[in-house]
Amino acid sequence: MNKNSYVVRVLVNGRSVQEFEKDNQVYIEGRIGSQYSIEVKNPCYTRMLAVVTIDGVNVISGKPSSENDHMGYIINGNSSTVIEGFRKDKETVGKFKFCQKSKSYCNEKGLDGNNGVIGVRIYGEAFKYIESTAVPYIPPVPVVPYAPHRNGYIPWDNYNYCSSTTNTNGDVYTSSVLNGVSKTVSSTSYASCLRESAPLTEKVDAFNVGTTWGEQKTSSVDFVNFDVGSLLQEFLIYYASMKGLQKLGVPIKKKAQVVYPKAFGNFAEPPKGWRG
Repeated sequence: MNKNSYVVRVLVNGRSVQEFEKDNQVYIEGRIGSQYSIEVKNPCYTRMLAVVTIDGVNVISGKPSSENDHMGYIINGNSSTVIEGFRKDKETVGKFKFCQKSKSYCNEKGLDGNNGVIGVRIYGEAFKYIESTAVPYIPPVPVVPYAPHRNGYIPWDNYNYCSSTTNTNGDVYTSSVLNGVSKTVSSTSYASCLRESAPLTEKVDAFNVGTTWGEQKTSSVDFVNFDVGSLLQEFLIYYASMKGLQKLGVPIKKKAQVVYPKAFGNFAEPPKGWRG
């Protein structure tokens, strides 16, 4: 996934997984039992901070992330890093592993229903004046933060719900929002309203894969100072099983398996009849 030269990729066995796109959202297949890592590339000459969350849980602190969460990895200019798992301490991580939703780490943290999203927020470094000749840091315009939803990260234009109100005469009316279109119906149509809002439940249920701790791996880090500047970029990558992606209506197009000609081999074998 590439945004303004910033790159975030999900890797399995060191190779980037195939990405699918629908309604300007990026999806990948999460195969239960597969371990994965997250690569983040910094195209700038200055350092940046990458705050990474899996299913709403910060991969360093193991706590639910928030707008003011700045616990992340510092990446030097024109370089990249591979984040391989949830951090146990300064020396080890538990590798990211796709699992059944019921066994996910976020469920253990009380965020059940939030499975199926990888988030990366990238912040610039806020430089301070040291001398009068210093060049001020002018951050780019930050992107609009995403709007989290308790039962999964659903685009607001697909947000469906039902609610009821009572007017001064005591009559109960039900408001329904379906795919961004609002309408009000009588209380006798409340069951119909619930049926109309069912696509939200179906979409949430499609996120049927979570992430937990895999095998332990050595990964040493240290704490350094970093003055957090503006939010430069944000990445959201949704994941589900292949059936879940199909349920979400994600167009699945597998990459063609091409058998390429070989450029290198062993010593040459003379053609038949060749005597030199």
